[in-house]
Amino acid sequence: MRSGLRAGIIASAVLVVGSMVGMAAGIAGASTSSSLSAGTISLIAGSTSGTAGLDVGGSVPAVGATLDDPSDVAAFGQTIYVADMTNCEVRQVVNGQISDFAGLGNCTNQALVLTGNPQTSEIGRPTGVAVDSSGNVYIAVCNDYLGSGPGCLQSNILKVAGGTISAIVTTSQIATVCSATGANGDANGGDGAAWDVRVEGGNVYFSDVVNDVVDEATTSGTGLTSVAGSCFYDNPGGPNGTTTGSYSGDHGAATSANLNDPTGLYVDGSGNIFISDSDNDRVREVSGGIITTIAGPTGFVKPFGVVEDSSGTVYVADFSGKCIKAVSGATITTLAGTCGTAGDNVTPGGIAVSNVLFGSNSPDGGGPSNLTFTPGGDLLVNDYGDNQVDQIVPAASSTAPTPTPTQGYWMVASDGGIFNYGATSFYGSTGSIHLNKPVVGMAAAPGGAGYWLVASDGGIFNYGSALFYGSRGGQRLNDPIVGMAATPDGKGYWLVASDGGIFNYGDAQFYGSSGAIHLNKPIVGMAATPDGKGYWLVASDGGIFNYGDASFYGSTGSIHLNKPIVGMAGSPSGHGYWLVASDGGIFNYGDAQFYGSSGSIHLNKPIVAMGATADGGGYWLAASDGGIFNYGDAAFKGSAGGSPLNQPVVGMSSATSAT
Repeated sequence: MRSGLRAGIIASAVLVVGSMVGMAAGIAGASTSSSLSAGTISLIAGSTSGTAGLDVGGSVPAVGATLDDPSDVAAFGQTIYVADMTNCEVRQVVNGQISDFAGLGNCTNQALVLTGNPQTSEIGRPTGVAVDSSGNVYIAVCNDYLGSGPGCLQSNILKVAGGTISAIVTTSQIATVCSATGANGDANGGDGAAWDVRVEGGNVYFSDVVNDVVDEATTSGTGLTSVAGSCFYDNPGGPNGTTTGSYSGDHGAATSANLNDPTGLYVDGSGNIFISDSDNDRVREVSGGIITTIAGPTGFVKPFGVVEDSSGTVYVADFSGKCIKAVSGATITTLAGTCGTAGDNVTPGGIAVSNVLFGSNSPDGGGPSNLTFTPGGDLLVNDYGDNQVDQIVPAASSTAPTPTPTQGYWMVASDGGIFNYGATSFYGSTGSIHLNKPVVGMAAAPGGAGYWLVASDGGIFNYGSALFYGSRGGQRLNDPIVGMAATPDGKGYWLVASDGGIFNYGDAQFYGSSGAIHLNKPIVGMAATPDGKGYWLVASDGGIFNYGDASFYGSTGSIHLNKPIVGMAGSPSGHGYWLVASDGGIFNYGDAQFYGSSGSIHLNKPIVAMGATADGGGYWLAASDGGIFNYGDAAFKGSAGGSPLNQPVVGMSSATSAT
């Protein structure tokens, strides 16, 4: 790459990180029809002064944290991924906290050294990041920059599935895309420089800014080929003897066109490919194999990132122009920043077009390098030069009243007695009637307007808006029921037995069970995914059994526990979960963050259940005496601790409403 980002980044690789935050609440880069023209902007990650650096270890507040040349950003559910390029790692932002996701934060070697664990692997400099609909995270990285000319000694595509990182496309494969043509490419090895990466329809796409092509492969790494560009290699020692690419080919085959530093990419659901042809100052589109220019060169100075919304408006990060532009037909407008003016200030909540300046801290004068939509329709922008990530909220969202969350929870005793606190109401209980078997758990109806109780014989007791859809009461069970979960619409529920048998009612679908397999320890609880298309079961040793679209993020099944696991809760995004032991120890996986535990303090009675807040920023633990332990943003609303109970507490359910 001849200009723009600092020279040391041009050796590259592409990785796929199989997300430890797998199931989707939305898809990264999802388009939105909301208007951004009057949207407000805020800083969501990075130092307010734009200072470069690295926060070592653990989870810290994202605003105020230090990044170093963040080159790309992606979103999946409630998780934001940042390619923290010069820190040689990818970082994740969840609920305002930033932590390490992949890489060591050490650029000394710039080598690719895979240990199997993404957080202990050396990945080199990440230049691009994307997420597919299953939560796998793809990362373009830069390894071993060639000082004598642009290129990489290592360009790879890696994948982390189930927490394990491995290579699916190698350096030599990327090199053959152009060197195999015999006419262009690098005569000295065919190296390339993968820059941006996107994924759509089971394929991964990445731009090669040395060979001036866009490549495509399946997400398993097969079928690697060029889909745009003619391998116009950028090195005077290369076969075509030129130091620059060129511009040609509009209205013809994309693979015959000349590109000049194709940096940013976006691929829509129909397979159309949008390319920031950076050094040609153009944005181009490939549709049906034919390439056209849709914007530029007038109005752009080295465009990098590109994304499209559902209305067909294309948003471009104009890197050297230091602003974000919107392209709608023949009309180009400025969405954020003052074009041609550098600065590092962001006025939180200010209108984006006039309350942000990009790029003042960049030694090469660069500004915004990439952008993407969140599933909710907000636009995320990487300010490479200022070491920051900004968020633009559409005007429709900006002007709407912000709901005030109110929290509350119920606890249920083994006799079906109900204890309600905070923003919850009492709808009824079995505390005063005879039960054939004890109550073992409960689930809240949507909106907190009711609840179900389940007994160990599978009997169901429903109150408020929670309707009855069926039960196992009066029928023979191989093993007792130990828990339940409700569907998102409240029109069905699952019951789980200690052998992992699943019983589904209403619109709750059956996705699988462990009822017919040998378990090391009994099942003690379950949690459903947010879309109701899957569920997790947890055993007392912390073993996790996942079904449907519930992904596996980790377990304690193979480690020693001081006390047995007694329950679990899923994160609101469905990308992770918490497990709780009877001593209050917390084990968190995926995007479920650790906020604290009672594992090291004396408890009067054991913990029996847990519940998470609606935003996933905290959780409550309930003890059998009705004591409550709250962490993160989970507020204490009351407890039965210290009060005489007829029977011990056996379960809880949390509710958060907006007023």
